[in-house]
Amino acid sequence: MTCDLCDKIATVHLTEIVQQYKKESHLCQACADARGLRVAKPEVPSVPFELKTFLAGVGPALPEPRARLALAIPPCPQCGITLEDFQRTGRLGCPHDYEHLSVALLPLLEKIHGATHHRGRAPNRIGERVEQERLVAALERELDEVVACEQYERAAELRDRIRELRGDA
Repeated sequence: MTCDLCDKIATVHLTEIVQQYKKESHLCQACADARGLRVAKPEVPSVPFELKTFLAGVGPALPEPRARLALAIPPCPQCGITLEDFQRTGRLGCPHDYEHLSVALLPLLEKIHGATHHRGRAPNRIGERVEQERLVAALERELDEVVACEQYERAAELRDRIRELRGDA
């Protein structure tokens, strides 16, 4: 954008609203100074560390690049499709690929759909079973956490509840 007064590059953008009317002015720094407009310049804080050092510490938390991930996942034993084939075509080769390529597919599904499981409506008989499976999965996750915290009495309660839901009682 250029200055309204001298056609230099505008660095100060002023919006004035008086009653119902809006007026925009675009000025270069020299014209803004001439009109008495004082613009606070943001101070850039000094950084006490090097960015390279910071990123080196974050490195392990970053996801692996696609190339290394593709090499780490062997082809599907059922149909032979590779992660590279899926990335190129956007199609899976067989139903087993969802499980086989789950390391790459789950983040992709999460990004596209916002979840890794179905969140819409389902027929009653199927919906109840799916809800029960989700509850069991949640209880199993809680069981792992409780065991890690050495809360064995709570762990026994959760184990019994999981068995009850699965019908293993």
